[in-house]
Amino acid sequence: MMILFSMLIAAADTSLDAPAIVTHTTSEIKVDGLLTEDVWENATPITAFKRYIPTDGDSPPGITEIRFVQDEHTLYIGVRVSEVDYPIQARISPREDVNDDDQVGIYLDPIGDGRTGYIFYLNPLGIQQDIRYSNGQWMVNWNTIFDTQGTVTDTGYTIEMALPFKSLQYTEDGNWTVSMTRKVPSLGAKYSHPQRVRNHPQLFLQAVPLDNIQPPKQGAGIWVQPTISGINTMDRLGDTLEWQERDLGILDSIRPSLDLRWGITSETALTTTINPDFSQVEGDVRQINLNQRFAFFYPERRPFFLSNIDSFQDTANSLYTRSIVSPLYGAKIAGREGKWDIGVLSTLDTQPKSSVHEFGAVGFSETDLEEKTAQSTYLRLRRDALSSGFIGAFITDKRILDGTTVNGFNDVFGFDFRSNIGTDTIVLGFSSLSVTGSRSADAQELGHRHKLVVRKTPDLGFGYSMNLNASTPEYRQEMGFLNQSGLHNISASTQFIKQLGADSLWRPTLDVNYREEFDNDGFLRLSHSHNFGIKGLHRVSGSVGWMSEDYQGDTVSGPYGTGSWESRINRRLNTGIQYDYATSLDYSSGLLAQNQQIAVEWLWRPQSNLRLDVDLAQQWYQLTDEELNSIQRVYSRLNWQYSQYLGTRIIAQTVHSNQEDDRTLDSLFGSFLLSYIRNPGNEVYI
Repeated sequence: MMILFSMLIAAADTSLDAPAIVTHTTSEIKVDGLLTEDVWENATPITAFKRYIPTDGDSPPGITEIRFVQDEHTLYIGVRVSEVDYPIQARISPREDVNDDDQVGIYLDPIGDGRTGYIFYLNPLGIQQDIRYSNGQWMVNWNTIFDTQGTVTDTGYTIEMALPFKSLQYTEDGNWTVSMTRKVPSLGAKYSHPQRVRNHPQLFLQAVPLDNIQPPKQGAGIWVQPTISGINTMDRLGDTLEWQERDLGILDSIRPSLDLRWGITSETALTTTINPDFSQVEGDVRQINLNQRFAFFYPERRPFFLSNIDSFQDTANSLYTRSIVSPLYGAKIAGREGKWDIGVLSTLDTQPKSSVHEFGAVGFSETDLEEKTAQSTYLRLRRDALSSGFIGAFITDKRILDGTTVNGFNDVFGFDFRSNIGTDTIVLGFSSLSVTGSRSADAQELGHRHKLVVRKTPDLGFGYSMNLNASTPEYRQEMGFLNQSGLHNISASTQFIKQLGADSLWRPTLDVNYREEFDNDGFLRLSHSHNFGIKGLHRVSGSVGWMSEDYQGDTVSGPYGTGSWESRINRRLNTGIQYDYATSLDYSSGLLAQNQQIAVEWLWRPQSNLRLDVDLAQQWYQLTDEELNSIQRVYSRLNWQYSQYLGTRIIAQTVHSNQEDDRTLDSLFGSFLLSYIRNPGNEVYI
């Protein structure tokens, strides 16, 4: 058997452009991470890999083999890495936490158009990470269902992966493509098949055919996910450490909810949620800024909104799902038919929040939203075009309801596009119109916004970026995250990427950013920066520049600078530190201010199943001839993973602030979570 196995490896096509070939089977495959079934020996392996990170280079250490097998319902992927001469780094981690381990990546495009795809990263123990990619955007919080197991051997590791076809959206013609990577963190290196170009604007154009794939004809079926949440609330008694339990009653303390997904076809699905509870979603890291002008942006983590998320993206970012706070229900349909993508979302939000815009919006103030609901609707239509790019249209409609009466509304209509030019240049942009009004307003407000971006990002040599953005003062995106309008903005940068030695890169950059606001406010910044990537293990960067800002008749100008260092110290410790200094304008007084901030991050793994993250941020802020203000945030997170599926997460976060009037402000946030995640949709949280 071993002689036959060796002969098959020798007979495999070892060129870097060799297609991956799927072998069919009717025999049972047990996903145990051992690759003992006969079908694995009969499958043709992909064995040719070349380094592309940090620089182009040789093959990875040892032997790398990746095979593809399918039956009627599932695509199986088998990985064998052998004859390595370094310690394999593999940890029992929570799902998604594989970036600091030895790792294999599968980049699967089941549409075959090079625009969108699925990314699966696996560590040697089978810990999973899945990502949705669409037209240059990485959606790292997206999840789907698949099974994996891995085994570390004396000379390497083996991994087995079972991916149900119903977990994907795909074309039934079998025009699939795939690319593969292997990561060796101790070398700071990543290798690929086929040969990958760094900074390519469209990741999935760098792929080879997945030959002989025969996906099933049926749709994705029906998924039903019931959820039940128990709630217990206690109130603190005054300033003491005594707590009194609140009697909520059975209807308030038990909250059932239901998610349902119906695969209309293999590429189109309807998803609904009723009375969802998102209490298991991890708390946001507290952001700090003593000179805050705009609202903070927070990433989406809620499962309902992450489902089919690529169908709900547009170049204008007109949908910010965190603007939907507590939906009573939600429904969305997303899919692809031929060259067309469609996404439709509708929700009823029981706790709408006021506008994040600097000057607010008619009908969307805190008073307007008291005891109201919000009906939010989003429509997205996109067609493949423009050299592996797209053209698209989007519509958003948000209505503030008092019963059935519409108190306020905001509608946005727009179109967008993206086009690739060669292997390192993209052009993208959008144009949109907004209409905003309320029942009490005398007239509606109309606004428009336009944006054009041209960007060249080569792997080596000269690159550039130019961004043009303009909007009228009346423009609003109440379903999106838009904190400022009525401005003209031009930003441009040039860079030159040069290789230093065999495995290091140097990137000097020149940047200019000019912004003019409708009320004669404005901003100008010039900067020069250097970035050194050293052997894929360390990164040192720094920049210096000059800025000038006008705000409500006041003007300040002066220097600013920043420096940072990121490093993989050893297999247990990663660290990073960043320092920023800036002359700035104080938005409350219009005076000159000196602003300094330092941030330090540690990632420490004392054991294979323990991970501790500590994030410390300190800001000092001082007006001319005034006392020094400071604010400090300490965020720590401990993960203790008992098995591949069962683990504990503890979060502690403190914020301490000293103000110029001798006030001391403190806050403390704590969170404990016990989770069992067999796969997304089969989860228990306490």
